Amino acid sequence: MKMLCTFFLCAIVLALPGAAGVSSAQTCATDEACTETGLFTNVAPEAMIVLDMSGSMKWNPPGDVFHCPNGLSTCYYNPVNGSCWTIMNNPAFYNDYKTSYYPPWTAQCGNAVLKRYSNATCSGPFFMTSTEMPGYSTDCARYLIARDVIKKLLDDNKDGKVFTDDDTSLNIRMGFAKFQGAYYEEWKPIGTSYRNIYCGAPFGSLTQCTTPTSYNIADNKCILRSMMTDSSVAGATPLALALESVKTKMDTQKTADTYRNCRQRFVILLSDGADTMYCNAAVNDTDRTQYKRRRASVARAKALADAGYKLFVVGFGANMPDIEKNTLNWMA
Repeated sequence: MKMLCTFFLCAIVLALPGAAGVSSAQTCATDEACTETGLFTNVAPEAMIVLDMSGSMKWNPPGDVFHCPNGLSTCYYNPVNGSCWTIMNNPAFYNDYKTSYYPPWTAQCGNAVLKRYSNATCSGPFFMTSTEMPGYSTDCARYLIARDVIKKLLDDNKDGKVFTDDDTSLNIRMGFAKFQGAYYEEWKPIGTSYRNIYCGAPFGSLTQCTTPTSYNIADNKCILRSMMTDSSVAGATPLALALESVKTKMDTQKTADTYRNCRQRFVILLSDGADTMYCNAAVNDTDRTQYKRRRASVARAKALADAGYKLFVVGFGANMPDIEKNTLNWMA
């Protein structure tokens, strides 16, 4: 996972023209001003960070999660086999259950995320708690990895903080949006300062973003505040809707842009899986109609490309099914 994220950051730096911008011709007032530099003006590219905040972003990179059999939200097990946590971590017990309280099947268990803690690089193995194995205390939830990936992108000079000098050096006008449940929401419009996007600064004495806890608690639309706890990461995955919505917004901005013919525009998508909401929503990820949602996602990605907007896709999930990996690859 970390290797994927690192590659992504390199790809963004190499592919987006950063400080160089896109150049368009201009006139100069004097002969002295008519150097190569004087002939051009920089037009900063624009990019929207689009983040998946659906429930599966709480999983660890391999996707270790327990689901009650047959799509149930709760199920009952025989405590002779141990606690719910013990049973959840032993697939041999999964099918010995009841759908309701029926002694001796009295242990009520529910769907749960498993084994989120690993080493600093989240490369595994993974454990249930931060104290189970020395050196494996890093919470490797996918949304937390995504949070760190975004910080590495915005911290252009790699000094450990997100500050105004990063806006200047990277010279890409950024925005931030998220999608989950049935909704896509733009929380920080393109052109917002990097530190405002990441930690809601400036406010009070906070002038820069340095740690995951240095954020404006009153700004629930900045990245750190919106990703503060597991409770904010929930719901289905309206991926096609997100791509459709961001294109609509970029189309509007492009129409009003004086430099629309030369400004480059990008979408940076961070997601861990397939759309589950388009075409009347899916029962689950293995719904037999999922091909419709995969097709819709790829079609929306193509619409972005046809409009001249480059889509970068960052996929999370080491054990993602091939069909979902293929969908993300086709979108990219």
